[in-house]
Amino acid sequence: SRTVGSFLVLFGLGVACTGPQGSPRGEVPPAVSPPTIAVDERADWPTFGGDPQRTGFNADESLLGPDNADSLALAWKAELRGAVIASSVLAPQVDVGGTRRDLVFVGDEAGYLYALDAATGEIVWERSLGAVKTDCQDMPHGRFGITGTPVVDRSTDRIYVVAGDGNAYAMNMATGEIQPGWPVAITATPEREQVYGGMNLWEGRLYTALASVCLTPPYHGRAVAIDVVAAEVTAEFYVIPPDGPSGGGVWGPGGVSIDPEDRAVYMATGNALTEPQHYAYAEHVLRLTPKLRLEAKNYPGIPGLDSDFGSTPILFDPPNCPPQLAVENKRGILFIYERDAIDRGPTQRLQVANVEGWAFIGIPAYSPPTRMLYVSTPSDSGRFRRGLVAFRVRRDCSLGMAWQAPVAGEEGVASRPLSPPTVANGVVYVGSGAQGEVLALDGQTGQQLWESGETMEGRVVAAPMVVNGYVYVGSSGNAFYAFSPR
Repeated sequence: SRTVGSFLVLFGLGVACTGPQGSPRGEVPPAVSPPTIAVDERADWPTFGGDPQRTGFNADESLLGPDNADSLALAWKAELRGAVIASSVLAPQVDVGGTRRDLVFVGDEAGYLYALDAATGEIVWERSLGAVKTDCQDMPHGRFGITGTPVVDRSTDRIYVVAGDGNAYAMNMATGEIQPGWPVAITATPEREQVYGGMNLWEGRLYTALASVCLTPPYHGRAVAIDVVAAEVTAEFYVIPPDGPSGGGVWGPGGVSIDPEDRAVYMATGNALTEPQHYAYAEHVLRLTPKLRLEAKNYPGIPGLDSDFGSTPILFDPPNCPPQLAVENKRGILFIYERDAIDRGPTQRLQVANVEGWAFIGIPAYSPPTRMLYVSTPSDSGRFRRGLVAFRVRRDCSLGMAWQAPVAGEEGVASRPLSPPTVANGVVYVGSGAQGEVLALDGQTGQQLWESGETMEGRVVAAPMVVNGYVYVGSSGNAFYAFSPR
C-alpha cells in the first residue's frame, strides 16, 4: 500500500528539480508599488499558521481584502538553492546594522535558511545549516534540508529551525549567527528520521516532531521539547516505545499544536510498521502535557491499511461551543473533536476526500469573523470536489458545508494535495499544488478573486503567508515569491 512515509512523492517533488543550483538572487518587477503601513501597525507572522493553535488566520491584516485582492501582482521573486516545502515566517522591524527592516525567513531543501527583505526580496543573510543525501526520492535528488517551518522568538531576537542534519538551531534574526550552546541534536540518524512539520514555541519550550525518510527502519516517531535557555532536550514522547517496532511518524506540516490557555500539546500520528497498524499510539489523536506526558488519546477506528494521519490538528474556539479540534486523515476523512474530551472520540467525521487518494494530509484554517473552517481537498468524494471547502460552525457546534470552490488539477494526478489554506481580512489563499498557482477566494462566498497564473515555477504545497499587504509563498521550483496589490 502507499504510505504516509512517502507522502511527498504525491507532490511530484522527487521526480524533477527545476530552478538554479547556484547562488540565489532577487527580481523586483518595477510596475508594482509596495503597500504602505505605519511602522507600529506592522504585524508579525512568527510560526506556522500564525499562532500556536495553527489556525492559519491573520486577524491584523488590513491592506489586502476582497476589494483589492484581484489586483495582486508579482512584487518580487527570489531564486534559492533548493525546493521550498516549508512555509515562511516574518518578523517586522528587525534591527539590521542600525536599520530597521521587515524580514521574511524561509528554508529550502538544500539546507539553507534565508532572511529576505520583506519589501524587496533582497537576501539580507543566508546560512547553510545542513542537508542529508539519501536514496529516498521524496525530495529532489534525495536531499533533505529544511522541511519544517521555522519559528520566531522576538523576546530573544532569535529564529529557530531544524535542518536536515538532525539538529535544531537558534540563530540571531539580524545576522544569522548561531547562538551559544546550539545546535541541539534531536536525532542521531537523519538518514532515517526527519522533521516535516513546523516548530512551535511556548513559554520557553521549543517543540518539534519526527517522522521517517521513506519509511526506512528503524525509526520512531516522537515529539521533542527543547528548553531554549538550557539548549537541551528536556522531554520526548514516543508514539511507539523505542524498543518496539518502527512507525508512528508525525507528518503534519504544523508539527504539534499548542493550546495557550492550558498549554496542552496536540498531535496526530502515522501508522506502525506492524500489525495492528494502530499499535501503541500510532494512528491516534493525542493530547499531551507541556512536558509531553500523555493526557488523552483516541484511535478513531478507521478501516483498512495505511489509515494514518499526515496532518496537524487545528485548535479553534467558536463562540458558545466547547473548544474544538479538527484533523485530516489520509483516508479522506475530516475528524472533529471536543479537544478537552479527546478520549471520547470524534463528534463528527466527514468524508471530504477520496478514501483511496492517500493525499488528505494538510491542515485547515479557521476564521472567527466568518465562523468558518476552510479545508483544501485533493480529490472528489461524493458531493465534495477537489478544491477548497468552507464549513460553517452551526448552532449545535457541528460543521455544515457553506460553499465549495473547485481548483483544477493536473491530469492524472488529481490526488496530489493542495497547500493548507490561509485566511486574512475576509480572503482565503491556497496553493494549487501540482498546478503551481496561488489563488485568492472570497471567504464568505468562495468566489475566486485572483490567481497567480503562470507567474510561478514548480509545485506550490507550502501554506501561503499573508501579512502587511503581501502574499508570500515558495515553490518546488527553487524560488520564493511575494505578491502585492498594484
